[in-house]
Amino acid sequence: MTRVPRTAAAAVLILALGCRAFGPKLELPDDPEEAAQNSAIGSRALLRANQTELELAAWQPAVQSLVDALGDSLEPARAQTVRTAVRRAYGSQRLFDRVSTGLMDDWDPEAARAHFAFLDSSVGRKLLRARLLRREPKTAERFAEWSRGYSLSHHPRARIELLQRLDRGLLTSRGAVLVNRALVDGALAALVDNTSGAEAAGFRSLRERAAREESRMYPVVADDLLRWQLFAYESLSDEDLARYAEFAESQASQWYVVASARALRMAANGAGEELFQALRPRGGL
Repeated sequence: MTRVPRTAAAAVLILALGCRAFGPKLELPDDPEEAAQNSAIGSRALLRANQTELELAAWQPAVQSLVDALGDSLEPARAQTVRTAVRRAYGSQRLFDRVSTGLMDDWDPEAARAHFAFLDSSVGRKLLRARLLRREPKTAERFAEWSRGYSLSHHPRARIELLQRLDRGLLTSRGAVLVNRALVDGALAALVDNTSGAEAAGFRSLRERAAREESRMYPVVADDLLRWQLFAYESLSDEDLARYAEFAESQASQWYVVASARALRMAANGAGEELFQALRPRGGL
């Protein structure tokens, strides 16, 4: 019986700690004004500051896990063809370029300027340093150790509410589930349409199950995100988090929330279409 692996179900969750990321560390543009005015520069700077490349690095293994879920029911030669197509369609740099282009299409210089100003503030700098944890090799190990004694009761209610306010303002956990839905559905649609018999039935079963499990994933991802932020944002005071939450709810931040989510979904859909075309029989062209 096929099933949706948890790694696929939470593919774009911010807790993708084990993925290797390309690109530089979290550094602000040398000229924030130029970055705000030039969408080609600014879009990439904002995506890197928000660690979008780490989320994108989880997409390829997530889609590959959907293929691997079929096990021996996928003929070996066909499995190799699919793996090659998945590697190409879901390559991290390719996806990053797609998302950057999508963000450029909705670019708002004033909102971008406000983002760079916030990130250059004392709270913004602390936030960037906290985000760097995800790039450190030992972080996953430290987080696992920290999680062994995890209990919400060990943390002040006011701090938990601040982090939940941040999640609502930035739509982090909800957006992760929605983007994951687009990622999984686009990939499985391509696989269903380019296979037959037991293989197609297996991928179709995975697609149907993923759709059924979407509602269950919202609280799961929200809880996982809260746990990670309690760990990663330990160096930020409640006052810092309150300032971050205020910015998260601002018009400038809401522009990025909407525009980046749209760009991510478009990238997922585009990668799914590219996978479909790569697997399509040549005789059908």
